Amino acid sequence: MSTTDPKTPTLITTGGVITEYWPANGTDFTLRELQEAVGGIIQVIPMPGQGPARIMVMHEEGRLHGFAQNVLASGAFGVEGHIVGNVVVCPSKMLK
Repeated sequence: MSTTDPKTPTLITTGGVITEYWPANGTDFTLRELQEAVGGIIQVIPMPGQGPARIMVMHEEGRLHGFAQNVLASGAFGVEGHIVGNVVVCPSKMLK
């Protein structure tokens, strides 16, 4: 399955790497899995134009901690330069 498939959970790093990022159980993420991916406290934001069906998970205080800009995630969200740190983009049903 391609990382461009909207059903495929992906990790987008500040280094510009996009990889599939599946939960350990294959269906839904634990809080710990998402915290590990983004480096701490999570913030969940619906992806623009996709309603609540697809979400972006990022570090809630990434800017305060000086995380690097995430150019790819910022572009996907339509807010260039405003997303920092690694993010997970996935269907909202994968967040329980």
